[in-house]
Amino acid sequence: MDKTRQIFNDLKYGLYPRASDHEDSAEVGWLLYSTKHQDSNWLANLISTLVQEKVGVKWRPIHTNERFRKPSSEPLTESIFAMHIEAASNRAVLIRQKLAKWYSTTSRVFPDGSKLCLVPPFSQSRFSPIRPNMPPWWQDRQLFLLALAAHHATSLQRI
Repeated sequence: MDKTRQIFNDLKYGLYPRASDHEDSAEVGWLLYSTKHQDSNWLANLISTLVQEKVGVKWRPIHTNERFRKPSSEPLTESIFAMHIEAASNRAVLIRQKLAKWYSTTSRVFPDGSKLCLVPPFSQSRFSPIRPNMPPWWQDRQLFLLALAAHHATSLQRI
């Protein structure tokens, strides 16, 4: 593994492990109202316990369109980030259905006491017969929440 890591470093490639321990993993969705300060390992254990499946959680940018598949001149810092849930690709749809009980927009029961909403990935929500388009206000709400959290963190540092 160290030789492989060195070869990739020489070629200026990075090794970014998947959040879940599956050979073929897929994104289940991202959590609206999530923040960088939430513990991803604890959240992964909570969600794994809820759905009785091994899942991983990772802080990543939200992919809202096809531009993430092509090289872009837009810097990554302008992207909006959220916690993303990953699982085995053959179980991703089933896990998404199980999580709807706790993380849907109409849910009133929250396992950890915080309101989070599971948003399907752009590729699934765009072609799904259930959700033809992802509402643009989801991305706006996440951006507002992250700005509010960043402002709160800087005001705490001044104290």
